[in-house]
Amino acid sequence: MMVDRPGSQKALWIQRARLFIVSYAPLFAIFAARSAPHWWWTGTLGAIAIWGALDGWRLVRGSLRHAHLRMEVKSIEDQGGAVSGYLATYLLPFLTELPQGWGDALAYVFYFATALAIYVQSDLAVVNPTLYLLGWRLYKVSLNGQSTILVSRLSVKVGDKVQVAHALSVHVDVRSYGTIEK
Repeated sequence: MMVDRPGSQKALWIQRARLFIVSYAPLFAIFAARSAPHWWWTGTLGAIAIWGALDGWRLVRGSLRHAHLRMEVKSIEDQGGAVSGYLATYLLPFLTELPQGWGDALAYVFYFATALAIYVQSDLAVVNPTLYLLGWRLYKVSLNGQSTILVSRLSVKVGDKVQVAHALSVHVDVRSYGTIEK
């Protein structure tokens, strides 16, 4: 069996797909609530929502076990415009009816597959409602010349020195947690 290298294109795509599920966990929860009492839809969508929320929590908490690097924030890009466009996708369950048949279900699969493809190929990973709900902020930054997404509980500005651990395809600022021993 061939194992993907952590920096390979396939590994990056898988990491971004995980971030996509984390990002859309609240939307899946909304769909689950809207589909009640249809147990199959509610259970399936609820399970995806729970998995996404737990994976988001694991992303930031798991980073504490990784090696930490001290880096300087060289630039920050404002992503305010992306937030409003992204949140428009949350209107979907309120503008449509529940899937009535296999054609409707297939349409939802196509919708989420398209959203996933756009998410993986763009910088939408910086907009992640699940991580926001967990108390984290996301920034598109340059750390020591490398463009990346920084996840932090603290406000970050240009020139700040941050203590980061690499997790999935983002860097997590571990300063608000203190040291690994704490």
